[in-house]
Amino acid sequence: MNDSLKTAAIATAAEPNDDDEAPVATARTVYQLSSSRAATYASSYPNSGLAADGSNAVCVAGTDAYGEETEAVVLLNAAGEPDKVIQATDAIMMETTNLCAFPEFRFEEGGQWRMCTGGATSIGSYRGMKFKLYEQSIKACPPPCMAGLARMIHAGPVTKLYENADVGSQIFPMTKEEMSKFQHTRPDGKVVNLPRVVQALRLFNPVSGEYEPLELRLDNAPMNDEAELLWFDQLTEHLKSNLHGAPASDNDMLEFYEKELLESDQFVHQVVQMGENSWIQRFREVKGKLKQ
Repeated sequence: MNDSLKTAAIATAAEPNDDDEAPVATARTVYQLSSSRAATYASSYPNSGLAADGSNAVCVAGTDAYGEETEAVVLLNAAGEPDKVIQATDAIMMETTNLCAFPEFRFEEGGQWRMCTGGATSIGSYRGMKFKLYEQSIKACPPPCMAGLARMIHAGPVTKLYENADVGSQIFPMTKEEMSKFQHTRPDGKVVNLPRVVQALRLFNPVSGEYEPLELRLDNAPMNDEAELLWFDQLTEHLKSNLHGAPASDNDMLEFYEKELLESDQFVHQVVQMGENSWIQRFREVKGKLKQ
């Protein structure tokens, strides 16, 4: 890379964006965008003009106007000259930000890395509220959908970051085909969205040039296997004791709640489709209790 290209790229990275912020206020170094990162960016931002091999982009690393380390991805035109900085809008903060501020995630081990639509700070806030939302959903009495409940029970406690299908703005985007696998249609036609757990989360560090893993565990979620079992047993007890939305008044009602829950056609059919596992077995074994 020649000096004239480096100088021009630095100048382009210093131009204010739509938020009147320079992507890189003080440059430290300029280098070629790696093909692996370019492939992730090009897939997530198909309208950016970025080539999947990174051949039409360079990176300018340095600090922003607040002295924070950052990196701008500068797109090159057909003549190989700097054209513009590729940035994206944080879906939660609604700020225009350099791509390095957005964590990358994947749903399966060895799967495709994708870009989050929120920055690392936004995801920290997201992580702080998601377990409460999950608890509210799985503890709902009466359950809005027995088949949906069966799928959630089968999956076991969700203690890490997750996404729900078709909820408008997604922090961890899914394709329409993927979303359909995490939805269940109730008999009344209403679609229930089920959680899909994030397997890995990382953020590029423009100083080291390496990725750093980010925390996946949800705030206030059980911290280990023993705590997960305790939480699950308490969930089971809650559902079997309050199935119709109020505590069972006597042992006969507890038996009725248990029978209605475990022998529901929707619940049974869904379990048959998914197959037995240890969570379903434990759900059968733990009993409801009368309110003291």
